[in-house]
Amino acid sequence: MLTKMSLIFHLLVMTLIPSGPDCYSASSFQVLPPAIIDVFDSLGDDNNHFLSEQEWDYFRIMFNLEEEHYNLMDKRVVFLTGSLGKSISSKRVFFNAERHRYYAGEAPLPKVLYLFDDISAKDIGVDAVIVYYSKAIPSRKQVIKVIKSHVKNND
Repeated sequence: MLTKMSLIFHLLVMTLIPSGPDCYSASSFQVLPPAIIDVFDSLGDDNNHFLSEQEWDYFRIMFNLEEEHYNLMDKRVVFLTGSLGKSISSKRVFFNAERHRYYAGEAPLPKVLYLFDDISAKDIGVDAVIVYYSKAIPSRKQVIKVIKSHVKNND
């Protein structure tokens, strides 16, 4: 449950940046606890749109989300990439690239998170979108357009 102060802060931020992403990712793997590093190789081992508990823990830490306010475990998450963040990707491709960077001693993939409330999620068919390795950060409107176009083209 949101505290009154955190709700005010969230509303203020969303008012100032209404069309952008909700969260930006950490720029270092050093924020990950040993429990996540221990299962890092098994993250994204499927192309299921739903996050496992370990995958959710990874994103919760990388995006610095408070668990009591957000929970994307068993929620439908779509990955977008490409120079404008308009190409559909997958959880498997994302984590393969992330692992490559980790083992090469590089920084994590740049990524942003878009969260959707229950009404929006029902309308577009996803609970969250992660845009990674994109030259430009798309607006929320652009992200929704890409998702709706993909859903329409795959029905």
